[in-house]
Amino acid sequence: MSRIVVLIFSLLLTEISLSQPINDSCHHAIVLGDLTTKQFFSADYSQATESLDASCESINNVNRDLWYAFTMPFTGNVELDGLSGIDRATLFDQGGGTELSCAAGDQFYQGLSAGVSYLLRLSTAQPNRVINPEIIAHILAANDECNAAFAITDLANEQTIQLDSRNATFSSGLSCDFSGGANVDLWYVFTMPFDGRLITEGVYSVARVGLVDGCGVGAVEIACNQGGAYFENLVGGQLYYLRYAMPAILAVPDAFTLQAFSIASNDDCTA
Repeated sequence: MSRIVVLIFSLLLTEISLSQPINDSCHHAIVLGDLTTKQFFSADYSQATESLDASCESINNVNRDLWYAFTMPFTGNVELDGLSGIDRATLFDQGGGTELSCAAGDQFYQGLSAGVSYLLRLSTAQPNRVINPEIIAHILAANDECNAAFAITDLANEQTIQLDSRNATFSSGLSCDFSGGANVDLWYVFTMPFDGRLITEGVYSVARVGLVDGCGVGAVEIACNQGGAYFENLVGGQLYYLRYAMPAILAVPDAFTLQAFSIASNDDCTA
């Protein structure tokens, strides 16, 4: 009789182990690998249960969830792709008690701290859904802030700027910023070699390029444009700060050129 009881108990344990994913609760989150390289993983909700309702979810739904954990290899951003509008991603602090972000679809988490562990909860209200996301971390750029802007020299000749906005966070907004969500930005500084204009070309179509006269409180926006732009009436010898911004969810590598042009001697009718 005891053998039958043991057998039944073993069968029940087997059924439970087959029916419920290992990472169905935050206490058993699957640890994602080294985020310095892209990590691929699968989220199969077919046997998942609901742990909680995050802030971006309807409490009227059964929000099946799976849990993952990662430790930031450096201070920077995390890009999570492979989700759609019916998927929710919620990021928690290392203790799992504080919700840092909750949103639908692909995610771009800014300014995460080196050496800190985070919990990632993926969820859906759709039964039997299976997705295959990918995740990677991007180190914070040195010129992420205005006061650490990279210097651009010899603008009398064409200069090429290569950048990756996935390494950027948001620092301050300008008038033409993308209004549909978070933005990230990188900074450059230059001295105008003469009176004239600055032309930027080859800028990614949804990127924003703006000029300000300084950093911090009191800085004045001179101009802001989407894509490439002409910045007119710049003053020779004056210092200008160039801000390159991109909607966070669209952050990608980019390269563009810029060059200063002096005012022609016959620019006015009187001359």
